[in-house]
Amino acid sequence: MSSIRSLIALVAIGLLSTGASAGPCKPSTSASISDETTTHTGTAIDSTSTFLTQDSASSGIMIEESSTAIAHPTTTSEALVASTTAQPSTSTSVCHIENPTNYIQNPSFESPTPSSEDSVIPWTAQFNAEFKHQSDGRPAHSGNYMVIVRLQNPRFDDRGEVSQQVTGLTVGSWYRASYYWTPTYISNPTWGNRCYIGVIAGASHSSYDDEYVSYTNPGEFSQRSFDFKASSSDLKLTFYVGCDYADIIVDHFILDDFELVEICPPSESHVQI
Repeated sequence: MSSIRSLIALVAIGLLSTGASAGPCKPSTSASISDETTTHTGTAIDSTSTFLTQDSASSGIMIEESSTAIAHPTTTSEALVASTTAQPSTSTSVCHIENPTNYIQNPSFESPTPSSEDSVIPWTAQFNAEFKHQSDGRPAHSGNYMVIVRLQNPRFDDRGEVSQQVTGLTVGSWYRASYYWTPTYISNPTWGNRCYIGVIAGASHSSYDDEYVSYTNPGEFSQRSFDFKASSSDLKLTFYVGCDYADIIVDHFILDDFELVEICPPSESHVQI
């Protein structure tokens, strides 16, 4: 009996031993689940990371696409600007007048020659202006004839003028009236702004500042000109000479070789309109 009891006791101890060892198996199972969870979680994180990377890559592509889309108009715009800059302006015009016509007839009084001292076709002389031949002892700039204006009494505002009617002008176009002049005798070479030569062209006339002439040695011709814009196709063109009651003695002014030609529009007008 004691042997049987001993056997039962051993069996019981064995069973208890089996139960004790089974207890720690749960943690093992739990650890296994935990490992799986960790593995799954790791996979999930990897997957999430991959997703984020893909998303990031997608964002990068979108940004690049967006950048490319923005770059296109800039490139196009630059190309357009470059193209526009490279092309010459079609609206730019260059004024060039070759061999302009002289609208003044008989500019040197040679054809026809004067029929009298105050008449030569188509000119008219007034006041102290006369048409003279150089045989009278006064030089012409070209040819044999000239206009002389007697200025022997500047205190009395001696003056003279010559004029003619010109035709065929273009309204709104610019013209230049010019002539050559020289004095025959001056008692005071430092006369300052005393004597003048002016131009009247229809409704236009030279300014006072442009009219005054500087001293010139007698017999040495100088050319002067005045620009104006034509207000009419036909107008009276007048050249006048005088002195401002100067305390000087001027014998004569000589004028010759008149010209009226079309010019390119100036940037600034030197004529009072």
